[in-house]
Order: sequence, then structure tokens, then C-alpha cells
Amino acid sequence: MVDPLILLLFLISGAATGWLGVDLLPENLLIQVTNVEGLRWVLGGFGAFFGLLAGFFFQLLRRRLMRQVRTMPTDLLVSRAVGLILGLLVANLLLAPILLLPLPWEVVFVKPLAAILSNVFFGVLGYNLAEVHGRTLLRLFNPSSAEALLVAEGGTAAGLRQDPRHQRDHRRPHQGPAGVGVAGGPGDCGTGGD
Repeated sequence: MVDPLILLLFLISGAATGWLGVDLLPENLLIQVTNVEGLRWVLGGFGAFFGLLAGFFFQLLRRRLMRQVRTMPTDLLVSRAVGLILGLLVANLLLAPILLLPLPWEVVFVKPLAAILSNVFFGVLGYNLAEVHGRTLLRLFNPSSAEALLVAEGGTAAGLRQDPRHQRDHRRPHQGPAGVGVAGGPGDCGTGGD
């Protein structure tokens, strides 16, 4: 049900963009056109075609994103969402003074350009920082979680497996610096060496 609705919305918005785009054309170009109504229909058709192509692309992107979200762990999803929200919040807080600057008419395009670029930059930055350091940030907000307790005790969240470099083979005696068995090591039963 959602897929046809997406295609319909993109088709309508593309056709409307083409239809209303005639009004945005320069006057000297419109003077050369003999049939403005025909131009509206042609641009509306091209807009509908490109809108339909954009709709198919958006559907593929949406399906891929939904597949990723369904397989993503909840803590990673929450941390990425929080990172994105914090990034957008910082971008808009930094953008407020820029939008209040009185700029001459020739460079007025800087304001919307700065708004778009700062939101994209800080949103992606917040998302990436949350992806890298998300679990650490979640432990700051919820230090009594099971994962935080396991990390504090030296275990991991995945079944209390320890790092293999820190595990010893208990069948062999503990080796000293010269490779000689040391009494009292994990392999020594306390029998006195016989």
C-alpha cells in the first residue's frame, strides 16, 4: 500500500514542479514561446517522468533502509538517532546568529546555503559520532545496565566470553621467565613436584 502511494506522491510533485516551473522562466525566454500552455504540458510531462524515476529510486532506498533497521541492534539504533538529533540541534543553534546577519541582496543566497550545509554536516557528524561512541554514551546515561556491569567486571555482553589473550591453558604449568614451571602456578596441584 505504501509503495503506490510513494510513486503517486512523487509523480504529482514532479508534474506540479514542471507545470509551475514555467512561471520561473525568464521573461526574455517566455517571449520567444508562442504557446505557453503547451510548454506547461510538456514541462509537466517531463516533471512527472522524472518524479516517477525519483519515486522508484526512493522506494529502493526505503526498502534497503528498512532492511538495515530491522537487523540493527536497538542500542545502536537509539544511539544513532540521538546522535542525529543532537547534531541537528547544534547545527540550528549555530545557524541562528548567521540568519540574523544583515547581508546585501547580492549574497543573500548564503543564508539558505549555510542552513542546508550546516544541517547536513552536523547531522552526519552526530550520526557518525554516535555510531562510533554510542555504547559508551549510553553507559553514561544508564550505568546500571547489564552491559555496563559486565564491562566493569571484565566480561563482555556476548555470553561473558573473555579475551583469548588473557585466558591460560590450565593443563600446562605456569611458565616462569626462563620457561621453567613455577610452583604455585595454575597447573601445580601442590603435590611437591612428584
